Amino acid sequence: MSKDTFKNKLRGYGGSLTTKLKDSLEERGHIAKGKLSRSIRSRVVDGKNGVSLQVEMLGYGNVLNKNIKPTSLPNIDAILSWMDAKGIRRNKSKGNFKSRKALALAIARSIQKNGFATVNKHSVGWMDIVINKEMQRIKKNVKHDLRLEFRNMTLKLLNGKKD
Repeated sequence: MSKDTFKNKLRGYGGSLTTKLKDSLEERGHIAKGKLSRSIRSRVVDGKNGVSLQVEMLGYGNVLNKNIKPTSLPNIDAILSWMDAKGIRRNKSKGNFKSRKALALAIARSIQKNGFATVNKHSVGWMDIVINKEMQRIKKNVKHDLRLEFRNMTLKLLNGKKD
């Protein structure tokens, strides 16, 4: 298998992985503005030790992948932006909060006190689940591709043909 053919195969695997990561975000309701989903990209990189597949995304993809422990007060402006994107408004009829900022502050205090969980009962995050499933599929495909390539190379050698 030529290096270019191998790189094209890796690009295909990367495209499939990024699509499945984006789909998983949507299925879990983790899309507010869509920036994280749009940031997910894969690329094939030539390095000193060979060719590799890299998947990149905004840093908070990792935050969503793991539980967030209680910490300092989260950024209020980020919460207000998230509220806008999700269409979350204060309930004027109940009058619990005087303003949107007061509601955002209550959300921030809850996150500060309790953290929040984005993983399932097995403590596995959305990204881990997708990557593990995709790696199993890729391993199976790579085995098939290698067997096919080995067969083709053997037939060429037996027939006296060179690349």
